[in-house]
Amino acid sequence: MIIEVPIAAIVGVLVAIIGLILIFRSDKKPLHPPLGMEETSIQKFQANIARNTMMSGARFLGHSAPHLNRGIAQTRAIAATLNPEQHARPTSAKVSAERLVRGIAFRNKVTLFMSGPIDQVTENDQILLDIFDALTVAPKCVDVSSDADMHLGLPQSEGVAELPYLYINGIAFGNFGAILEAVQDGSLTTALGDAGIAIETSAAQSLRKA
Repeated sequence: MIIEVPIAAIVGVLVAIIGLILIFRSDKKPLHPPLGMEETSIQKFQANIARNTMMSGARFLGHSAPHLNRGIAQTRAIAATLNPEQHARPTSAKVSAERLVRGIAFRNKVTLFMSGPIDQVTENDQILLDIFDALTVAPKCVDVSSDADMHLGLPQSEGVAELPYLYINGIAFGNFGAILEAVQDGSLTTALGDAGIAIETSAAQSLRKA
């Protein structure tokens, strides 16, 4: 797509710049004033030229403003098409929730986001808590319902936060199903070990047999 900018707009900008330069120079003493003209007269003459030039530039810009605005809008549309993720405007609530989740996850080696408080856990929450108990790992349990928007900062499935959800060392590890698979293939204990959490081999083996 080619963005057309009218010549009048370019001329208007150039004329306005020239006017500013003349205004800036109008208060400076001329090196060689013409005979018969006093210095103050020259300064007034220069100032009048500068003002007239600025007014001409303003008139050009006034006529060209709609075209410039359309050109800017076209530029933004092209940029958004080429890189939609960078130019997307998520809601402020989602951005705040993502920052909140990242902050909690990075402050704790093992973070388990759950749908409710620890005394009102779901069946899936309890299964994961039992797994961590068998591994002698105490995760940071976070009640997502304690904040109205926190669920927006977690991975979503069809617009709903995937809970429970596990983060290890600040990195999203997986939802309930992914965690159970990781227990069986040993990748959970590997991730915990990479995070600096020692896991007894016997405990990991007993979980895989269960």
